[in-house]
Amino acid sequence: DYAVIEWHEIPEVDEWGYNTFEAVLYPDGNIVLNFKEIVRYSDETVGIQASDGRSLQYVFDGEPFEVQSQSCVEFYRVEHEVATVEVIEPEGHLIPWRPVPVRARVLNYGRSTESFGMRAEAIDTASGLVAWASTILVEDLAPGEERTVEFGSFTPGRDSVYIIRAYHTLQEDFNPSNDTAYSHANSIMSLGDVVFGPMVLDSLIGSDMTPYGLIFDGTLFYLAASGDTNMLFVFDTSGAMMFHLPQGNTGFGWRDMAWQAIDTGMVNGVLDTLFVSTDSVIYKLGVDVLMVGIDTLGFIDGPLSFHRALAYSVWTMHLYAADLNSPIYEFDKDGLPVRVMPNPHPVEAATWDPGFDLGDSAQPFLWFSTGESNILGSNITVRQFDELNGTYTDIVIYGNPVFSSNETSAGIDFVKDFRGFSVLFVVVRGNPDYLIGYFVRYADQTRDVYPSIEENRSVHMEYPTLSLLNPTLKGGQPLTLRFTSPYPQPVKFKIYDISGRCVREGVLKVKDGTGIYQIGSEGLKSGLHFVSVESYSKIFVHKFLVIP
Repeated sequence: DYAVIEWHEIPEVDEWGYNTFEAVLYPDGNIVLNFKEIVRYSDETVGIQASDGRSLQYVFDGEPFEVQSQSCVEFYRVEHEVATVEVIEPEGHLIPWRPVPVRARVLNYGRSTESFGMRAEAIDTASGLVAWASTILVEDLAPGEERTVEFGSFTPGRDSVYIIRAYHTLQEDFNPSNDTAYSHANSIMSLGDVVFGPMVLDSLIGSDMTPYGLIFDGTLFYLAASGDTNMLFVFDTSGAMMFHLPQGNTGFGWRDMAWQAIDTGMVNGVLDTLFVSTDSVIYKLGVDVLMVGIDTLGFIDGPLSFHRALAYSVWTMHLYAADLNSPIYEFDKDGLPVRVMPNPHPVEAATWDPGFDLGDSAQPFLWFSTGESNILGSNITVRQFDELNGTYTDIVIYGNPVFSSNETSAGIDFVKDFRGFSVLFVVVRGNPDYLIGYFVRYADQTRDVYPSIEENRSVHMEYPTLSLLNPTLKGGQPLTLRFTSPYPQPVKFKIYDISGRCVREGVLKVKDGTGIYQIGSEGLKSGLHFVSVESYSKIFVHKFLVIP
């Protein structure tokens, strides 16, 4: 009832002589190494390793004892030994107030079937207090069995850093050093974090339709799309289609949309007034939600021969329009010009952002979707524009590609309060087309902080944070990291392949605040890799996949 593997008269590397030894494998998992004849025993290494890479080493370089002829080493499974292998989730970046499942893996290394209690905790590093905990019973974990344990859901608070701890309470456990596993997670929000979607549009409106302008009223999305018949699609945040209507005889179709006000009481069910950009004309429409129809209320002769981007400012009650690299035109609802502002970017769509109420004044913004290529490998680029000064700010949202590298931002709409966040919703054209929502600021924020690091530095940012923006690399695409640090520092990184061999290392010079950093992937072979990033106070390890 056992197997024997024998190595007979195996020559030494330096040809000092010959070694004869054997491995005896027992069905209960025990392994005995018998050394019949060993010619050199001052620097031997003895251990065993599983096919998945897990290993147990007993002797290294002649320590703690020298392996000599007629000696043996026995590796045996203890009666009771359970390990908490890892906290699977949560890890990394979390969305405030959005429940996240807590899961951990346990493995029974022992000989007995075990039943025991397990506990998971989320510890707020700012206070040191347990913010959430859950205890469950794990039953009948067989010898050699690995199991994923579900603890329920944890709801993170706003701008917090957490240590997630999971451990078991098996009383007769042989090795308590592997009873507990940890992960780190944070809910510190930064400009451009995804808080909605992606919602795939192809299955909703049809892959033959090209999406353009977007409006969101807090409950329903209104999406203009062009095809054989230009349409307006109305659907909710779950992707359920409410209705769709033909746009009418509008040539190329609606390129962008803006509204003046919405009847939230739904007395007459009219979205009034909806402005839509077409060619040289801007139509004034009413969308009757109850009667499901579009009412034409008039039109404006705009400043351009072809209008593309369109926004309406509630603050000035003026419209803004642009077409690719044309100037940005401000004009009133009768079409009378107000301002002409320079524009160096290929503008596709626009939306208005009320910004901040400063008491006796205001700081509103516009956002322009430009579709320019960015450092994340996509064309999802949306730029902030100061409405008061008539110039672009240095604030830009770069979207990470979700499905393919040729994704381009199209229609956009800013919503001041969506589930506690101010959100920029963006229509992305690609394969497939989709809708996504990016964090801009908290809905109750009274000033812009980009990223939201200043409020976090004194209380929450004792620890830096790291997130991996593209865990799958294709065709030499660089690895892109978002690193948040309370201070400037050099950060060491190493990349390991699946065998544990370090294949690349270097230093990132990070600044205080949140920054985007890239590590080249040239020369990395296809397969699973790990990146280790070491700051002064913490080591992060993330896995990523390289594909041809």
